[in-house]
Amino acid sequence: MKRILPFILILIFFSCEKPESPPIMQWHTLTLDFEGPETSENAEENPFTDYRLNAIFQHPESGRAYRIFGFYAADGSAGETSANKGNIWRVHFKPDQTGLWTYQISFRKGANIALSDKQNAGEPINLPQSSGSFEVIPSDKTGRDFRAHGRIQAKGQWFQFQNSNQYFLKGGADSPENFLAYADFDGTQRGESFVAREGESKPQDALHMYEPHVKDWKEGDPTWQGGKGKGMIGALNYLAGKGMNVVYFLTMNIKGDGEDVWPYTDYHERSRFDCSKLDQWEKVFSHMEKLGIMMHVVTQETENERLLDDGDTGPERSLYYRALIARFGHHLGITWNLGEENGPAEFSPNGQTSEQQKAMADFFDENDPYDNPVVIHTHAWKGQKDKSLPALTGHNTLDGLSFQVDRREHVH
Repeated sequence: MKRILPFILILIFFSCEKPESPPIMQWHTLTLDFEGPETSENAEENPFTDYRLNAIFQHPESGRAYRIFGFYAADGSAGETSANKGNIWRVHFKPDQTGLWTYQISFRKGANIALSDKQNAGEPINLPQSSGSFEVIPSDKTGRDFRAHGRIQAKGQWFQFQNSNQYFLKGGADSPENFLAYADFDGTQRGESFVAREGESKPQDALHMYEPHVKDWKEGDPTWQGGKGKGMIGALNYLAGKGMNVVYFLTMNIKGDGEDVWPYTDYHERSRFDCSKLDQWEKVFSHMEKLGIMMHVVTQETENERLLDDGDTGPERSLYYRALIARFGHHLGITWNLGEENGPAEFSPNGQTSEQQKAMADFFDENDPYDNPVVIHTHAWKGQKDKSLPALTGHNTLDGLSFQVDRREHVH
C-alpha cells in the first residue's frame, strides 16, 4: 500500500478559517500540521511520550476508516533548519479512495500517554481546525511511480498493488545495510565500537557519501539545506535506472555492525527522536516512492535484537515502532522487516524467542493502519532455520520470510 514520492500538501492550522488548498489526489500524501504546545526534543516533559496525537480519517461512502498516529515535528521544517524545538505537530495520510473524506483529531497529554490505547487517557488539548473534510481526485501519475498503482500488499504468497492488482516482484540491493549512515543527514555519526568482528564486514572509517552518484542527481530532485543529499538521491536514481525496485536498509544498528544508524537524538537515547534527521529520511523515502523503489525497512539486526526491552515489545520497542509507523508508514511501497538474522544462533545465542518475534508482528498488525507487509529475516544455515521457523509457521500476523541462504547456487 505504499506509494512513491507523495505529493505533499501541508496545511498549517492557525485560525478558525480553513485555508485554500490544492486538490488532494488518491495515493498522494496529505500532511496536516497543527500549532500546539511549544516544546523541544529534550524538554523535561517528553513530547514523544507525554503527548499523543491521533487522527481518524473516514470515507463516508465506503465506511472505511483509518486511525493514524501523529508526531512532534519541531518547527515544521526541521529537515531544512535542523530545529530541535517548536510547536508543530504533524499527521501524514494517504487516501486510498476518491471522493469525500473527513478527519477528526485527538490530542491529549499525560505521563507516557503515547503508549496508551485508552481513548480518554490523560487530558485533552484543544487544537484549532481539529476536524474537517477534503475531496480526493484520481492520481495523475503514470509509469513506475507507486502513486499510479496503489499500495503494495501481501496477498497470499505474492505482493500485489491494491489499486490495480498487478503483481510486484522484488529485485534490488541488500547492501549497504547501513544505507542511512549518510554524512548529509543531521545527527549521524559513528557509535562506540569500531572493531571488526569475525565473519562481519569491517566497520568503515567514515560515513557514506555516495560521491560517484552525485552525477546521477537530476534537476528537480530533492535536496535539503542548500544542496545536501545529491549523492544518495543520485544513487537511488542509478538503481532505478538499472531496473531495481527495492532497497534493504536498517533503521537502527546500535550495538550492531556499523553503529551509525538510529532515529534517536543520541546513541544512548531510547525515547526521544531526532526531528531533523527523520525529516531528511522522509525526503529520501518519498523520492524512492516516486522512483518505484520499495523501502525494505529492517528495524534491528541480530546483534541488537534484545537491546530494546530485552527483546520484548515493551515501552522502548513500542515507542520506536510507533515512531516508524507515524512518520513513514504512509508510504505505498514498504516492508517491515522485524530483524536481520533474527533469533538464537550458535554465534548469537541471546536472540529473541519465537514468542517475542510473534509479539513484534502482532504490534504492527494492531498499529499499522495500512496493513503493510511484515516479514522476518532468517539465519543463513538450513539447520538453524529448521530449529527456528516451525514455531512461526502459520502465525497470521507474519506475512512471510526474508529468507537468507548461505550458498548462492541454492537460489533461483
